[in-house]
Amino acid sequence: MSRRGRRPDVSQFAASMGRDVTRGLLRGYLDKRAEHPRGGTADFLPRFACALRSMKWRGIAFEPRRACEYALSLLDLPAQRRRTRSYNIQLWADALDMQQRVRGSVEDRYPAALLAELEREREMRRHEASDAELGGKGFETDGYLIRPAATVREILDEANAQHNCVAGFIDKYASGQTDLWLMRKASDPDRPLVTVEARGGAIRQAFQSHNRQVTAAQRGFLADWCEAVGYRMPTGGRMRALGGLAR
Repeated sequence: MSRRGRRPDVSQFAASMGRDVTRGLLRGYLDKRAEHPRGGTADFLPRFACALRSMKWRGIAFEPRRACEYALSLLDLPAQRRRTRSYNIQLWADALDMQQRVRGSVEDRYPAALLAELEREREMRRHEASDAELGGKGFETDGYLIRPAATVREILDEANAQHNCVAGFIDKYASGQTDLWLMRKASDPDRPLVTVEARGGAIRQAFQSHNRQVTAAQRGFLADWCEAVGYRMPTGGRMRALGGLAR
């Protein structure tokens, strides 16, 4: 057992998988270690053992050989979190667990793209939690529109286009701890313009690309939107996030 007594001993885990499966798993793991010497694969086997034990405990069926093949393929993906490829194994297990909790069943045990599977599950959780509340708060006037972010992929695209850190709010957005809004020109609704975070009924930050301050016209639109939907505009020193003095 590990120091915390929660991870099964790797040798016991390997024995439980069967000789043929274990041989292929270990050979594949060693190959991945050679391919990614700095890729954070050192804890792959303990993390994989934990993931399978968790799936078994939750009643999620899996084929040992197929699970091993898929887990090894996850080591070829860039690290999704914590800068370690091995953590992708935990994300996979979390995605399956989320399917079980949200849908009551697991539709795809080996999704082709880990990030796409997480996006679907987070999007579903996000929509179930607060779409009804946010649905009436979209707004359009004076040549601008604003709407809630619809998917995790859309947030990632916004972060890339705007060169900002909005992707770091995905988990909080998915759990309803914060709200993310996308402001656009009405004439060009698909082009990122201003990224807005609102929390606790108030705007916390609103920036153009590269965290540039919003213009006076954009600030005026945001003030009109806040008045229409019941959000509060920042005042005093916090107004710097909106690029100037209150309207």
